[in-house]
Amino acid sequence: MEFNLESSFSQIINALSQIIALENHQRIFHAWRVAVLATEVARKITPEDINQVFYASLLHDVGTVSIDHNIFKQLSLAQQRAHPVILEHPVKGARIVQEIPGMEPAAEIIMDHHERWDGEGYPHHKRNEDINFGAQCLRIADAYDFYLQDNSQLDYDQAMHFLGEQKNKEFCSSVYEAFSEVLAHNQYCREINQDECLEEAFIELQQGLPRLQCQTKSDVIGVTLRVFARVIDTKHLYTSGHSQRVSQYSMLLAEAMHLDHDEISRIKWASLLHDAGKVAIPQSILNKPGPLNEEEFALVKRHPEITAEIIKYIDVFKNLVPTVRHHHEHFDGQGYPDKLETQQIPYLSRIITVADAFDAMTSPRPYQRMRSIQEALAELDRRKGSQFDGEIIDQAKEIFMALTV
Repeated sequence: MEFNLESSFSQIINALSQIIALENHQRIFHAWRVAVLATEVARKITPEDINQVFYASLLHDVGTVSIDHNIFKQLSLAQQRAHPVILEHPVKGARIVQEIPGMEPAAEIIMDHHERWDGEGYPHHKRNEDINFGAQCLRIADAYDFYLQDNSQLDYDQAMHFLGEQKNKEFCSSVYEAFSEVLAHNQYCREINQDECLEEAFIELQQGLPRLQCQTKSDVIGVTLRVFARVIDTKHLYTSGHSQRVSQYSMLLAEAMHLDHDEISRIKWASLLHDAGKVAIPQSILNKPGPLNEEEFALVKRHPEITAEIIKYIDVFKNLVPTVRHHHEHFDGQGYPDKLETQQIPYLSRIITVADAFDAMTSPRPYQRMRSIQEALAELDRRKGSQFDGEIIDQAKEIFMALTV
């Protein structure tokens, strides 16, 4: 697949920032708002860092995927510092982002984005100039947006009064002055809580950034997707490594079915991202030990549509949209979301369906016992022609049985 590396990388980071921010099937645009505001501040006081501030802002909450976002509003600063999961989320986020080639400076910003100028922040109680300056740009934007979402009727003077009370406490005076200037002279920054203004401002900002210098000798796209597959899986207590395994199983099946190189590449990426929409489902449903009720199952059934909606904005992956959307369709037409049947279901989707079901049966799940490979293969064979394409099942039995050797 041919693509522009810098453009594709930017689109993937943008799309995955939306995956991080999915909550109860709603797209929470906190990261977009913070990215716009923090980057405009950085443009005034540390312009050489605007790219890294932008991407750090998009990904600053990557360490919170398994945390209820509302908890930050409910807990005081002292309570946040005493909460182990919250205390560690900047460290966790920095470690994740550091794995992506070329994103090491953004990882440093993420590490420090909850540090405070007065030393009362976390995780390392840094103070003053010891704090990454890009992180200070992110800190003021993050604080402003949290406050704005709780006080949506604030006017400019009230907002600046709130921020002024934190000057030389949460952030330094130069960052406060730069932020004040941004709000004073940029109307879309003042109106950033209005989503219709936000998308236009975000796209304009992203297109105007300097070209991102990706490491062309590294598999930056592949590494990024594998990193975020792991992030997606952290939403569930029981699916560590699920997306990576489904990708491996799908590729084994695709190779056995003699698909060409491009199709194998497509199924590799589609498998890694196939469960991205599950991040929008509450953990209480994902981790429920018993059967789901009708309402809960209706929420679960939306995750392929949500995944497809997100990745359609990544130009290089637009051709993956049908594959991820239909990976829960059944061969007999009783699946979801569109009740496609037999040859209507994309062939790559039919392969992922088998790989996904096999891993679900052979991994610990709260709602069913883990099965042996032999038991899982017997169940796949039993559902041949109903849930699964029989031709793929026949091939899967040989491929998956070899996993025991």
